[in-house]
Amino acid sequence: ELVCSYAATEPGNTYGLVNIQTQAVPDGDGFSINGSKLFVEYARSADYLLTVVHEGKDLLILMVDSSSPGVEIESYDTLDYADQCEVRFNDVKVPVSSVVARGGEATTLLKNLEERSAVGKCAEILGGIQVVLDMSVDYVKDREQFGQVVGSFQAVQHHCANMVVEVDSSRYITMQAIWKIAQGLPATKEVSMAKSYTSAAAIRVTKLGHQTHGAISFCDELDMHLYLRKAHAASVAFGDEEYHLEKVAKELGL
Repeated sequence: ELVCSYAATEPGNTYGLVNIQTQAVPDGDGFSINGSKLFVEYARSADYLLTVVHEGKDLLILMVDSSSPGVEIESYDTLDYADQCEVRFNDVKVPVSSVVARGGEATTLLKNLEERSAVGKCAEILGGIQVVLDMSVDYVKDREQFGQVVGSFQAVQHHCANMVVEVDSSRYITMQAIWKIAQGLPATKEVSMAKSYTSAAAIRVTKLGHQTHGAISFCDELDMHLYLRKAHAASVAFGDEEYHLEKVAKELGL
């Protein structure tokens, strides 16, 4: 089995395929690549890097061997402890056989890839906030203060109720997007609706989880802080709330 990491985002760019600066220049029987990519997940463990570049004015997708001479990989210290890397290409030679797609075919492939990646991240977010909800409800049913369980306090009940609304709303909007993709139907609007909503819900739910737990939620012994870290990282992965709201507006013809 081979491990492949997706390398598209570049320095100075927001998420998306605008302003790709990395160039593939014809060189003998292949190409020479120069440029850099940011936030490449698990690049150090990858056998290949699915790299988005320009060939002149056309998009080109290349499968680059991560061990090729001229490939430099540097890891970041990240909020959620994930292995995010910067990958630099310095006159990296790749054969013509490494071409995955170019031009319009590349644009279509990347659109499908990014939609599936975004909705996959929605599902990951959903799993995380469901755990936060379950942890919070269990905790407030057990934790006592002023001679009674804190779950009997109306303010705490409101927090838990709001979390349920966020979690179930995220579930249904994510399932709708997944269903449309599975049926082979156009799903751009539904995917962006799901990603914009779950990105924001992830932050709201984990913050409420911290509030229901109180000070103990900041201790390493409890995983609540880890879910908050993961929520912040996931909310911007494959496009943040603002990016996807703009896509929804575009799909509405605005």
